Amino acid sequence: MFRKFDVDGGAEISLLEFLHDVHLQFDAMTFKIFCVIDAHRDNSITFREFILFSWQFCTLAGDGINHFAFDMYDEDKEGRLSKEELRKVLTKVHGKGHVESKLKALFEVMDTGHSKDISRSEFITHVKHFPALVFPIFAIQDKLRQAIIGESYWRGLEESSIK
Repeated sequence: MFRKFDVDGGAEISLLEFLHDVHLQFDAMTFKIFCVIDAHRDNSITFREFILFSWQFCTLAGDGINHFAFDMYDEDKEGRLSKEELRKVLTKVHGKGHVESKLKALFEVMDTGHSKDISRSEFITHVKHFPALVFPIFAIQDKLRQAIIGESYWRGLEESSIK
């Protein structure tokens, strides 16, 4: 499988090879995910990094994927989402139209502590009412699952872990 992604045969996967084989467009989110995979921060993915991340990411479900989404959206790594960080997510999900009204509605529901930020626990508690917020992560996971072994394999793992 790794060889399929490693188009140039260099024993590492570049960002362009990753995007091409997973059928992803380059944007801030796909770049962040590539950087998560690239644990050595050398702008390429080794076989080990590829296997570890693929298994961890492709098997995420439920709150696991919600926690992953929170980590991707929390750009400053302060453990909370600012209005600007959520504005970027909403713009990616919904385009530029009506972002401010959606942002206001999200904060009214999610910011239960009235801190003007969304904590991890507030996000995890309320994101199930706003599933579009994790759609960018689900979409990337879905494409990666399809590119690696196929969606049915990963669904089978989910079902067997539920039993």
